[in-house]
Amino acid sequence: MRYIKSYNESKSFFTYSNLMEEMKDILLPISDMGYEIKTELNKTKDPYEIYVRIVTYLNPTLEWDEEIESELIRLNEFSSDNGFKISKVNYVLEEGYSGVTMANFDVFLDTMNNKENKGMTNLLLVLEQISR
Repeated sequence: MRYIKSYNESKSFFTYSNLMEEMKDILLPISDMGYEIKTELNKTKDPYEIYVRIVTYLNPTLEWDEEIESELIRLNEFSSDNGFKISKVNYVLEEGYSGVTMANFDVFLDTMNNKENKGMTNLLLVLEQISR
């Protein structure tokens, strides 16, 4: 028995599954609007990536507002604290299909805050692992 190490219950160990579930919980206010938040871990890239899909073409248009912005900022802060960062945002604006736009997170926030028509028909966040 003397070889058994004690378990420190105050220390939390996140698995990727736990991390992705926490991300979904953070985005619960968006989920409550009727959007199904999907997360997926991509282990084929080095460093690993997590995809967070918020809006697909099958969903109603997501209207950008301060609440959406604050939830995404909160997600980015949580992710940074846990070894990931939002590196890319892929999105399609409602105003005439012009294809998928890819931007880094800060540029995306600036773009959306300066747009007149703020509806999105597709929104995918790419989170890149910054530490292991």
